[in-house]
Amino acid sequence: MEKHRNLPQITPFLDANSNTRASENSKESNSTFRNLEILEEDHNKKEQGLEDKRNALVKEIQIIATWLYQKTPNTRSAYESDIKKFLGFYYGKSLKEITTAHITVYFKQNPHLKDSTKARIKSSLSSLFKYCVRVGFLEKNPAENLDPIKVSDQTQFRVLAHEEIVRMIELEENLRNKIMIRLMYKTGIRVSELCSLKFSNLRERDKSYFLIVIGKGNKTRTIGLNKELFDELNSLRVVENETLSVEAFIFRAKVSKEAKISRVAVWKIIKNAAVRARVNEKASPHWTRHSHATKALEMGEDIRIIQTTLGHDSIVTTTKYAKVFPGKSSGEKIDI
Repeated sequence: MEKHRNLPQITPFLDANSNTRASENSKESNSTFRNLEILEEDHNKKEQGLEDKRNALVKEIQIIATWLYQKTPNTRSAYESDIKKFLGFYYGKSLKEITTAHITVYFKQNPHLKDSTKARIKSSLSSLFKYCVRVGFLEKNPAENLDPIKVSDQTQFRVLAHEEIVRMIELEENLRNKIMIRLMYKTGIRVSELCSLKFSNLRERDKSYFLIVIGKGNKTRTIGLNKELFDELNSLRVVENETLSVEAFIFRAKVSKEAKISRVAVWKIIKNAAVRARVNEKASPHWTRHSHATKALEMGEDIRIIQTTLGHDSIVTTTKYAKVFPGKSSGEKIDI
């Protein structure tokens, strides 16, 4: 035995602490697996959360698109612009998260907005949220609790004198544009209505001449014309010795005989004519509509006829022109 005395002791593979360490390793392993399971669960929850957000976003886009689709082209364009800017300001928020306070803050953070613009934005938001309530997407309309936005009537500052419009027509060298300005002043039609006019809208019956206008909400009205203006409009049907179809647009774009003129193009024509005639440089197509109504009242036309001609649903809208041209003043009897 002594010859083995100096040999090193061999440590057994399983010593007294082996079971303890094995138990601890097992616990660590189980803990690791559990942590992995937790991470996987968190990942799945996040993935599900993202999927839910994507689905909610798609739903909102569908609702907004359906709501816009039911509006007229001009209203659709204005509402779409308002909603894009508002939702862009609150990027990442859903429609369900928007409150009255959010709308108020939006107006506060955009002090450059005119009252008329704020009123339109409020109208856009209210219309959208009202639709969301109707289809069951929202429980209430957050815009309905907003205080009314008072907008001063600027109509009186947007009326051209009869002599000014006559000068615009006389100085206009382009025949088509000349006829266009005359028609807008004579009938008071909206620029969108003008752009959509076709030769089929011109009618003659028993030596009487009419213009059929399709206005807001696809409502149709008939406006009387004199023979001179009726013939002038029909003369635009002949282009380079070619007679266009009755379904062709009366006022066409330069790029095509089949495309109607744009509202922007009409705006430029009125603007240039105003500058040329040295009248108010802010003049727009809608000013001819205001000028028509004001001149008609001045000449003693029945306000009901003016309402029908302009296509106003309510006579209240038409009576605002009485404020532009009151006719009489209480100061007339004050001699000073």
